[in-house]
Amino acid sequence: MEEIEIRYSDRNTSPDVINSILSIEKSVYEPKYCGTFESVKSRYDKFNEMFVLAYDNNKLAGYLCYFPISEKLHDDILDTDSLHDDDISPDDIVHLDIPEADANNSGESRKYHFYLISVAVSPEYHKKGIGKLLMDGLFEKLREFEKVGILTDDILASTVSKDGEKTVKKYGFKKKSNYPEATGYQVYQKNGLAMYSDVYVMIPVTGKLYEKYLDTDATVGKYIQLINENFNNEC
Repeated sequence: MEEIEIRYSDRNTSPDVINSILSIEKSVYEPKYCGTFESVKSRYDKFNEMFVLAYDNNKLAGYLCYFPISEKLHDDILDTDSLHDDDISPDDIVHLDIPEADANNSGESRKYHFYLISVAVSPEYHKKGIGKLLMDGLFEKLREFEKVGILTDDILASTVSKDGEKTVKKYGFKKKSNYPEATGYQVYQKNGLAMYSDVYVMIPVTGKLYEKYLDTDATVGKYIQLINENFNNEC
């Protein structure tokens, strides 16, 4: 495997990419969670940037799918116990408006709801860190949006596996649903983009250096708690 390259879909992305995405989807998801070319293409036509793509050379190894959603769909996802997946129509996807700058070169920013609908990696590339690269790629794209005034209010994510739950939890998503295991899925939410920054707690004890990523919203009390836990458990 060569170095994985992260790319983003745009208006020039070939329809063949959608076929490759569907092929990976069918290899990892149950049939009831798989979309059709027509439905996926219709959403792509509404929001061309909906895919984060991981390539090994020119072979698609995995993908992430997301899009900005309407207030109505946002509330439906949070308030109902039915899975929102391939039934999502282009009308549920909203257009991202770049604020028009005024004489002072400052436009009025707007917040959007985003929906992370799927992350899938081809079986031959499992356990190679590609899921993390895709999630990092999503947050990088959302930060680029913020630079031009397109802000993230929150991100919803539906999971259909324990691995999916583990992934979103690592990025600060909080569980919003409590559906029975029989439903096969759960809903998670993340407010804004604050996640993990390059802030470390370093404990120079017995010649060891401890480094921990900390949530940007962490309080001093949490810092102290983390220091104590590391001191008691590792020193």
